[in-house]
Amino acid sequence: MVNVFTSNNFATFGIAKSLLKDRGILFVPKGDDLRVSTYMAYDIFVKEEDAHTATEILKDIVENHVHLNETVEKKHKPFFGILVIAGIIITVAILFWLGLWLREIH
Repeated sequence: MVNVFTSNNFATFGIAKSLLKDRGILFVPKGDDLRVSTYMAYDIFVKEEDAHTATEILKDIVENHVHLNETVEKKHKPFFGILVIAGIIITVAILFWLGLWLREIH
């Protein structure tokens, strides 16, 4: 096994693991259960034959500054989500009031 990644930042460690998992690279993480310690180093080990590929995948991750490849799309649009939720709430309120109104008529 070869160490291809070391970090003292648990979030960066998580991103590195996710990138390797998405590409199908088998790895052994060290330090997964030690996130309570801010001074612990987190390591990722891979098979020797996967070391070059894993290093290429992780080369854009720099400690305290993560660069993801341009192929990663920003899917999180909080404003759109708020609009959808507001629309659902308004629709439910209208249906509720419509139901009360129809009950009064009959």
